[in-house]
Amino acid sequence: MPKIYSKNCAKCGKHYKGIGKKYCSRQCYLTSSSIGRYERTAEHKKVMSERLKGRDVYWIRGKKRPEHSKFLKEWWTPERRQLKSQQMKNFIISNPHYIQKYSNYGEKNPMWRGGIARRGYKEFYQLLKDRIKKRDNFQCQLCGMSEEESIKQFKHRLGVHHIDYDKTNSNEINLITLCNRCNSKINYEREKWKEYFQKIANICGNG
Repeated sequence: MPKIYSKNCAKCGKHYKGIGKKYCSRQCYLTSSSIGRYERTAEHKKVMSERLKGRDVYWIRGKKRPEHSKFLKEWWTPERRQLKSQQMKNFIISNPHYIQKYSNYGEKNPMWRGGIARRGYKEFYQLLKDRIKKRDNFQCQLCGMSEEESIKQFKHRLGVHHIDYDKTNSNEINLITLCNRCNSKINYEREKWKEYFQKIANICGNG
């Protein structure tokens, strides 16, 4: 059974009986000026140092116990490693969600595009993004969301998308303004969206 305290709250001064050591409620705890500002004094550090002296504390075992490291190296024999490996394989086979999670990386993923995500952007600077957003009236060209609405709903400004998904092609006719939600949405069925936005770009360009 937890200890029951009977004392005055350190925040509001109200007398209380409960399990809180210093505060009468969670609200007082969260609004206390001491939250996140606790600092150990030199005297406190000295007391802690004295109490820990001579003790085998876990965070210094690696430095103070080289014999333990040697023991582990000897303990992990090839036979034990092989047994552990087989145990892990059996575990993964018996848990289908692990197979799904770890079998879809890289080239095995149906969304694989030759590793283009690792390629850097080319000549895709902030002034260019601002110019594209100004051209598009600071609105998502798919759902019509404004930049103010995007900041309010997603805590992000509108983004600028490469229509042909080629990060190195930063020609203005290949760029279009989208919100976060629509930018995620168009990562699927890329050919469809590429054709869709290219038609919009051609209409605007000819207009």
